[in-house]
Amino acid sequence: MQRYLRLVAGEDDSFGEVDHHQSMVNDVDRVDPQIRTQIARLEARISRIEARMGKLEVSVQYLQRRMYVYGFVCLMSVLYAIFK
Repeated sequence: MQRYLRLVAGEDDSFGEVDHHQSMVNDVDRVDPQIRTQIARLEARISRIEARMGKLEVSVQYLQRRMYVYGFVCLMSVLYAIFK
């Protein structure tokens, strides 16, 4: 745990992090065009997958609500059958 805290504390330098990311962006400009094309394709694929995941999350939430409603209806039916 202490090792993890030291790593987190060491990563708290936000200016250094910005410089690091800026140097990564500058390095991408010097990359071979084929690799840049592959990176662009992968980024597009990632964004499509993220969009699908968002749709799946909405679908799962909808199904959960339906299951709660069906469960409630079943419970009420059982209680009605017991106490009628």
